[in-house]
Amino acid sequence: MKKDFNVLHLTILIIGLLMATTLSGCKDDDNPKPTEKGKVSDIDGNIYETISIGDQVWMKENLKTTRYADGSIIDYPGTDTAAWRTNTTGAYAWYNNDEANKDNYGALYNWYAVNNPQGLCPVGWRVSTSQDWAKMSTYLREEHNLTNDEADANALGNKLKSCLMLNSPLGGECATVVHPRWNYHEINYGTDDFGFSALPGGDRLFTGGFSSQGSFGFWWNSNDLDANLANRHYLNFDRSKLYGNTYLKNYGISVRCVKN
Repeated sequence: MKKDFNVLHLTILIIGLLMATTLSGCKDDDNPKPTEKGKVSDIDGNIYETISIGDQVWMKENLKTTRYADGSIIDYPGTDTAAWRTNTTGAYAWYNNDEANKDNYGALYNWYAVNNPQGLCPVGWRVSTSQDWAKMSTYLREEHNLTNDEADANALGNKLKSCLMLNSPLGGECATVVHPRWNYHEINYGTDDFGFSALPGGDRLFTGGFSSQGSFGFWWNSNDLDANLANRHYLNFDRSKLYGNTYLKNYGISVRCVKN
């Protein structure tokens, strides 16, 4: 009888441990980790990898759709600089008017495309807000003990950059001379610790010219301030910090989408 009791007791203990492990696994699934990846497609059929950072899900690539979510065509002024400068309904560009930059860096959208009611991101997704960037920054600083201090080479900006860089000290596939990649800097190079893979797509100026590919990655926030200015975030090839400030709405910069 005593032997039977011990066997029964051991069986109950094993079942309890198995149930605890199962419940623990479910809890982990409810809390995405920075290594979790997925995919999403836009109205044009472009497929983007996604990444979970904290409880947010981001595209890990810049948007490159040529149509709004409802299928409507986004204006493409191309080499018509006057049409680019005066557009207030939404427009996009490829850097240097070269579509080869589509797969490297995505499209450059003016803020009016971001704000267009027809929707720029895929259904169920939105253009990142200032609050989205702040939430990600807070999570990385508090949960991963990072700073956002440009004097710190290990600050979160360098952790968000793609490791692709001209002569990256990391070597291997990270060290490349071909685009897409960051310009060289001996201290402030990307390590892409969280899979965000930020790349320096540059911008299209309100005059229609282009600048900063390889040096700066700029991303619109959907928040605006007034008739002329909206918020953006950016990374610099020779700085370790993630910056946020305002930009003229008729400039063209990159877009990252966040899952609703």
